[in-house]
Amino acid sequence: MGFFEMKTPSTILTLSLMVTVAGACSSKGGTDGGTDVDMSLNPLACEAGAKTGSPTGTEAFTSPNGTSIIVRTPANYDPLVASPLIVVFSAANKNSMDTEQATALTVPATARGYIVAYVDHITPQTSADIKEAAASAQAVADTWCTDPNRMYVTGHSDGGSMTTITQLEGLLHAAAIAPSASGVNADYLSQSKCPARLVPHFEMHSIDDKLFPIADGFGAGSAAWFAACAGCNPTPSAPDADNCITYSGCTTEVHYCEGTGSHGKWPQVRDPLVLDFFDRIHP
Repeated sequence: MGFFEMKTPSTILTLSLMVTVAGACSSKGGTDGGTDVDMSLNPLACEAGAKTGSPTGTEAFTSPNGTSIIVRTPANYDPLVASPLIVVFSAANKNSMDTEQATALTVPATARGYIVAYVDHITPQTSADIKEAAASAQAVADTWCTDPNRMYVTGHSDGGSMTTITQLEGLLHAAAIAPSASGVNADYLSQSKCPARLVPHFEMHSIDDKLFPIADGFGAGSAAWFAACAGCNPTPSAPDADNCITYSGCTTEVHYCEGTGSHGKWPQVRDPLVLDFFDRIHP
């Protein structure tokens, strides 16, 4: 799998965090030229005038708690028709603009009909931090017409940790998650209970990661823990051409993809492995 550089590393999570965040708007998303993704599922409409988010393609948005977010909408965004939402949490010392540039996710994701929200870095250290991150994501869902059943969450390093913990503690009603270079390992997870609501999981990590080494239970170990929670066969498939493995016999999908390069390198979602994964998940 291809990777490219995001230079600042993140920190390991140390706390078990429990907060809850309510769900969002309603219904269906459109597509933007050339995609065969069916965004017509669950076609409920948002009330006229209820969703005030800009339909013009981009907005620098500040959540009620002061977190800066860049929100990108597809070309045919309609404030009366709900779109799926991808939330991208940032790595340490990275803001939303850094994260958008590093991931190059905007063009391919909006072409498939997704709204994409890039959230400034928030350190995943205390329950207040995690609550802030979850509330920031929810603020986007409450301001733009988004499908409450199609919020997808990803992020790198601290952003990957945020992605994992918000699922672990049930902070966001995500449809699926794709953490990258997360600072949450198998030892940390072994002290936690399986999430009450398991969602499809797509873990990404580098075999060369020196900050969060695979040998210490990061990446593959985290994916294996979620696979056990999902009742999967403990022996996954052989790696495919993208060096990804898939667990079978699960109550929900669990995948693990292993790349190369330093900790600071974000998986090249243009591949489009992560987007293909999100496309498949229609709760």
